[in-house]
Amino acid sequence: MSSPYISARGRLSGTRIAARAAISVDEAALVVRPGSPGRIATSQWLDRLIRTTLAGRLTEAALLRFGADSYYLPSRRELALILRESQADRKAHMLERYDCDDFAYAIKGEMTAHAYDTGELRYGLCVGLAWGRFDWRPTEAHAVNWAITSDEAVWFIEPQTDDIYPFERCLGGIRLLLV
Repeated sequence: MSSPYISARGRLSGTRIAARAAISVDEAALVVRPGSPGRIATSQWLDRLIRTTLAGRLTEAALLRFGADSYYLPSRRELALILRESQADRKAHMLERYDCDDFAYAIKGEMTAHAYDTGELRYGLCVGLAWGRFDWRPTEAHAVNWAITSDEAVWFIEPQTDDIYPFERCLGGIRLLLV
């Protein structure tokens, strides 16, 4: 699958990403320079990647919703560094008051705030929310975060622990993915 990427420089943690003045996805070079930790991808390309990767795990009525046209795909290391600094997993679980979906929204909020604080980063991070079944909690539908990293891998994040799991740990039943 060809990838519509825009080169990105810098890191999300510490050094901030250099601005790419007036570059559109349609005009972007599709080659990422060696050493760039992250990439930019269009929501259309991400939609195809998700539907292909998670085939058989999405319900027939699954909804995928993207709030922007393009997203920054962090490296897995960048994702782990941001999660390491996360405060969301330090909250106490409270049934119906602060449970799995609240943890997932908090992680998404932290990812959004991190991209905002980066300053020059033109796009939000490709980290969202999903509802489905996972082998670390197989008996019920569960809200988690998901991410696509610069190596085109789909990951699920347990928002109550910040653990990052490969997509194969999803047992199916995904009915909603938001970013």
